[in-house]
Amino acid sequence: MEIGAGNFGNLLELRGEFGLVVGTDLFRPATSDWREKGIEFVLTDAASCLRPDTFDLVAFNPVSHGGSLRRPGSGRGEGA
Repeated sequence: MEIGAGNFGNLLELRGEFGLVVGTDLFRPATSDWREKGIEFVLTDAASCLRPDTFDLVAFNPVSHGGSLRRPGSGRGEGA
């Protein structure tokens, strides 16, 4: 499973190693062929909706929003 899977590039590499590969993200991938490629996708903020001990490997892909996020209390974007 990859948290923050984006357009599932990392999962394409992992699908040959595992029987089930699942990506989670806040947004659907830009392409719609993820299921044909053997990838399952769940719209969620992390993995809280999935049962514990379901996956052998959990990867985390850091969020990249190009400075649109704000630091607590700073009032400035990440890239500022």
